[in-house]
Amino acid sequence: MADRTIERDKKAIRESNAIKWDPHLVEQMVGRLCGEAEHCIQRIRKAVRDKKVSPSVRVDAEHRCFEIYNRLTQTMQGLGYLPTAARKLEADLTHHLGELPDFDAMRAEVRRLKEISPQVSEGNSGCGQELLVLDQDLVRADCATRLDAFKRQIVDGEGGSDGHD
Repeated sequence: MADRTIERDKKAIRESNAIKWDPHLVEQMVGRLCGEAEHCIQRIRKAVRDKKVSPSVRVDAEHRCFEIYNRLTQTMQGLGYLPTAARKLEADLTHHLGELPDFDAMRAEVRRLKEISPQVSEGNSGCGQELLVLDQDLVRADCATRLDAFKRQIVDGEGGSDGHD
């Protein structure tokens, strides 16, 4: 046979053995993997059932069974079929947006926009609604800030006195 014929045949074999991407392939492989692991464990346990098998071989067989399950679990976690243990993450997040205006400045701007809103809203029907939503967001943000400060005051043990007697 000519070298080119051999190379062409090898290429045809590689192409015929190629696995096309299929979303169900992972599920099928995971199913086969679980089945194979179960069969391996069953064969190991069947082999060591004989009374002639020494206790050390039985212990080793159980250890091998555990290793099969352990590797199966790790593989399933890697494929996303089993959860991994939750890990605690502590981080400080700093996001620089530049200088943010305080609540009073933002409220003043919303009030100013409400005053000119009738002029602006002639061309934009959602303008008044957007100003209302912004005003409500400012109220909630201010409330959340005060609530957080109050909570810290109580939790830190400084609380009890709010300045009002």
